[in-house]
Amino acid sequence: MLGHLYALGHRSVGVAAGPASSWSGRRRVAGLIAAAERWDVKLVELGNFQPYFAGGTQAADFALANSVTAVVAFNDLMALGILDRLRHRGIDVPAQMSVVGFDDVQLATLVSPTLTTVHTPIARLGRRAVDLLLERLRGGTPGSTQLPVELAIRGSSGPVPPETAN
Repeated sequence: MLGHLYALGHRSVGVAAGPASSWSGRRRVAGLIAAAERWDVKLVELGNFQPYFAGGTQAADFALANSVTAVVAFNDLMALGILDRLRHRGIDVPAQMSVVGFDDVQLATLVSPTLTTVHTPIARLGRRAVDLLLERLRGGTPGSTQLPVELAIRGSSGPVPPETAN
């Protein structure tokens, strides 16, 4: 996903993290940090926010205050809050700022602009979690599992505005 933003010219990307206690949130931020080094993108940690629409509205103000050209949100609900707040502040997405979420909830395709997001196979994750739990209950030692994710490129990501391009 950071490679997608890099290809669009974004060099300063805000990260709207979820709760500090979230294991998946910490893993996502660690992955973004590693990708930022690879792509030579400056990551601006905007802070930890509640993983809801209201958390996104708060994060949007921090994104604007930090002059980033794109924001990666902890999840789609937060990204939708970012989209809404940017619209209310007169910021055109994606012409002036790009927004990317995680999870690919159904609502992501029903808003305007449609949300660019990382699609996670939630049903497969659930099945695998049950399998790991059953294996542990049987006395086994389950290994870790990684499932593939896919970037769903939609209307909320676009080229960096010419006046902010490096």
